[in-house]
Amino acid sequence: MVRLYERTYRLFHARTANITARSAKGYYFVAGPARINTQGPHSTPIWYGVIAGADRIVKNLQLNGQGPMAWRDRRLDPDFHLVRRQYSPELVLNDSKAGIRAVKNHRVIPLSRRMFYWDGSMEGTSLLTQFIAKALYPDRFADLDMEAESGAF
Repeated sequence: MVRLYERTYRLFHARTANITARSAKGYYFVAGPARINTQGPHSTPIWYGVIAGADRIVKNLQLNGQGPMAWRDRRLDPDFHLVRRQYSPELVLNDSKAGIRAVKNHRVIPLSRRMFYWDGSMEGTSLLTQFIAKALYPDRFADLDMEAESGAF
């Protein structure tokens, strides 16, 4: 496991080191069951995205653990919405207020169901980080085969 994490960290550090705060893709983690429920700024799914080179738009939220985020707090208009594995992207796509960039650009992405619980376990760190990186930066991670990675894991 240690070798896996070290390999993953080296891979991400090498490919994301030159991403600046200005160029980092913003993402919002839909924890469900409502579209406004997310994870707070210190949760594992949020930090996995940071490792992958993303901007965690919830970084200034006064939210410990999981809970609702006011619609006005999503004013940063994230590039991507990642939807927790047991919920449908329709939570965001069917929302009448969802005139946001992630919806307009078809970047509402469900987390993988291939392996249970990538978004809440230490074991899933490597896989979820890779998944987020490939979703947000497909050009930087074009060679990353998530089927092969999850199978190897």
